[in-house]
Amino acid sequence: MRTFTLPLILMASCGLSTPVLAQDLGDVIGGIAQSLINQEVDRNAYVAAQRANTVSAYRDYLAKFKNGQYRANAENALARLGTPVEGSPASAAQAEAQLGITIAQRVSVQRELTRRGYRTNGTDGIWGRNTRSAISSWQRDRGDKITGYVTGEQLRLLAQGTAVTPPAEDPSPGYLTAAQVEVRLGITVAQRVSIQRKLTRLGHPTYGADGVWGRNTRTAISSWQRDRGDKVTGYVTEEQLRLLTRGTAVTPPAENSSSENLTAAQTEAALRLTRAQRITIQRQLTAIGYDAGVADGLWGSRTRAAISAWQRTNRGAQTGYVTASQVKLIASQAGSAATAPNDSASGPALEESLLELTRAERIDLQRRLGRLGYNSLPTDGIFDSKTRRAVAEWQADEGETATGYLTADQVRLIRLETGG
Repeated sequence: MRTFTLPLILMASCGLSTPVLAQDLGDVIGGIAQSLINQEVDRNAYVAAQRANTVSAYRDYLAKFKNGQYRANAENALARLGTPVEGSPASAAQAEAQLGITIAQRVSVQRELTRRGYRTNGTDGIWGRNTRSAISSWQRDRGDKITGYVTGEQLRLLAQGTAVTPPAEDPSPGYLTAAQVEVRLGITVAQRVSIQRKLTRLGHPTYGADGVWGRNTRTAISSWQRDRGDKVTGYVTEEQLRLLTRGTAVTPPAENSSSENLTAAQTEAALRLTRAQRITIQRQLTAIGYDAGVADGLWGSRTRAAISAWQRTNRGAQTGYVTASQVKLIASQAGSAATAPNDSASGPALEESLLELTRAERIDLQRRLGRLGYNSLPTDGIFDSKTRRAVAEWQADEGETATGYLTADQVRLIRLETGG
């Protein structure tokens, strides 16, 4: 009886209902066993590359497992590290960016795709998810590699008489549109993802951090530019790119420079307030009668309005941005120092447990972390070492203490970064 147990289980799991010869059954079982072994070897190799988290480690995995089950994950990781794989969507995105596609050409391509039956749901020159999906469908029907990003040849086919004329080698910046100026920056997919995350942290949600700058991201950029007092275009300049790129510190003015040359936003940015400090200041403003909204560390219009109202009461310039002396004064008026909350009494693990996350909520968070580029396989609702490592990596990228355990504010931020 015991002899037949394993074969019968394997047959049932593989949907084998017709009798097979003993030799054939042995071949089937051997094939299944070999497949399971291959999957485990593949998985272990990818986990090793993920732990190393280096370009060479991911490339080594891709070289050894050309059709590995984690190939897409490895390609995404390489894109985040700034070295997209040739032929991958990230590489295609960079190649498309080098074409210098104008707004007129983008509108023309959308119209041509729609005319051919591939719906872009708009012809506004902004290539978001719908346009990318239409490009992918068109590429698939043509038998081309499906990336969602056009090549030079494909652009010529779709531009419908709109000449492909990238900017000259050395044109005067005054004759370039904001879109052309941004294109010439050669922004990588990794930088685009980083900027989307930072805009969301600053209170300008992009509703996704996928490296695709559609309508929501352009709106977020415009809102950020408006708050800074910059020209509102929805496209970043070289200076703005430096400010928004993750890991690029906003350097305070030199000792002999005049603070009058800085905008209020730049003065505040030079303080390098942590998110915990921003949360504390929001709570302090609310405590002294200025409603700063939800204390989430994201300083949107409501918090800015509260700061302006407080500045007006205290006879300061109503900029909506705080200075170092104002941070101290707010703390003094609220009766507590503007420092990061101390969670050491309860511990991060206990704090997360108090959230009472359901299994469905845990699975949802694992999937959202995956969408943000933090691999937390498997998505089973069990926060094991892989998930904890993904959480810690996300926390470190957000400038938080990398505990591997989530707070209520961090859960909200993850959901906000992935579209609510």
